[in-house]
Amino acid sequence: KRIDVNGNGQTLYYAQDENEIIGLNKAESSKLSITFKDGKVFKIAFLSSPEGVLNPILKLTGQDRKLNGFEWREQARPLTYKDVFRK
Repeated sequence: KRIDVNGNGQTLYYAQDENEIIGLNKAESSKLSITFKDGKVFKIAFLSSPEGVLNPILKLTGQDRKLNGFEWREQARPLTYKDVFRK
């Protein structure tokens, strides 16, 4: 499965070196593609004008751990994969 994002795609994920978390990678791109394998993110391709920063885990602030402009809307969230992958 794959999700293509056109316009203001943001990612936030913990970077690892072997089994140790080394930092939090925060990146955005005007166009990106996310590929899933076995129900997990397998690959993220930043296709247009990517910008990002890897912040060391010990220097993270509360804002570093959030996507810009993100609002948690419990009533609008998808409950199954079919809510995300509509044909």
